[in-house]
This record gives sequence, structure tokens and C-alpha cells, in this order.
Amino acid sequence: MDPHDADQQVFTEAGAWEFIAELLEAGHPIQEIELDNPAGKRGYVLVADGGDQRPEIYVKLQLGSGQVIGRSFHYSNKGYERDSR
Repeated sequence: MDPHDADQQVFTEAGAWEFIAELLEAGHPIQEIELDNPAGKRGYVLVADGGDQRPEIYVKLQLGSGQVIGRSFHYSNKGYERDSR
């Protein structure tokens, strides 16, 4: 669910990208990781507040071919470290 939506609606694809852009523009912490697939490539993880009584939102991105590739966007069930590398 979109934590900014008063009606608690789920994210649309456009809404998810807008949410990610807002996080990045606000300077939200990003953790750089090494991806398993494709092996050795860099990925970027953001863990954002999911709203009241909801888990955090886990976002994994990859840069490639002049574009941002969305790899994961879901509630987090792990304790990922928030890191601003």
C-alpha cells in the first residue's frame, strides 16, 4: 500500500516510480550492493517507511544501458541495514 495515499490504495506502476523518485530527490539513504544476478554487477537498495502498522518498503534498483531498472519493490521482511554509501 502507498503510505502517502489517504485511502490506503496499492501502488500503481507509475506511483511506485514516483515514490522512488521522491525518496531519491529527498536524499534518502541508499545502500550499494553486489547483485547475485547478474553476478558482480552493482545494485542499489532503499528501505523506506511503509506507513502506520506496515513493514518497511524494500526497493532494489540497477543502473544499466542508460536507464534505471527496477529489480524489487515489496514489503521488507528482513532487517536490511540503512546505509548512505
